[in-house]
Amino acid sequence: MNTVTNRIPFEIEQAILATRQQFRGMNAKAQELSGGTMGFVTKPHDLGPALRFWEIEDDSELEDFLFEDLLASVDGMRMLDLSQMPPGYEPLITVLEFERHCQFEGWTAVSNRADEMESIVKGYRFTGLEDEAVALSKVLVAYNQLADDDIEEFHDILGKAYGSVKNATPEIEDRIPVILGFVREHEELFYEARA
Repeated sequence: MNTVTNRIPFEIEQAILATRQQFRGMNAKAQELSGGTMGFVTKPHDLGPALRFWEIEDDSELEDFLFEDLLASVDGMRMLDLSQMPPGYEPLITVLEFERHCQFEGWTAVSNRADEMESIVKGYRFTGLEDEAVALSKVLVAYNQLADDDIEEFHDILGKAYGSVKNATPEIEDRIPVILGFVREHEELFYEARA
């Protein structure tokens, strides 16, 4: 008797496992070069419960999986066609990637991803972050009105546009719980049935 389970797609599992293997290799090299004094934490050879990541109950553990495993692997494997995956992956990865870039680049993330901003806004809407989508839409309008994004006031102009609308989730710490809730409440957007 075959039982069917819902789990992440095989292609995504393989991308994550390949990334984990790369990190294990880098860790081994770092330890070798440092005589065992340097290295970093690596993850197991299998995904275990993360094959159904939407069931991870601990917020920190789920957030780590989304950013450190899912985003790092899928973003690194550009040949993986997210449009061929269950429908939750593409918008989720788009949002996670933009969040990561904003943490390092500030508003420069908008100019670096100007051609992608409309799909980024759609990703926020899809994941239940409507206020953020509206605020980023205002940022995009302000950005498109700039003649030059090298002007000194660039960050101020985009920041004022972002703050011009009411937003219940203005900080990443506000958005993460919404993203985690979305993943947990919409598991059907992330799995494929496997025998």
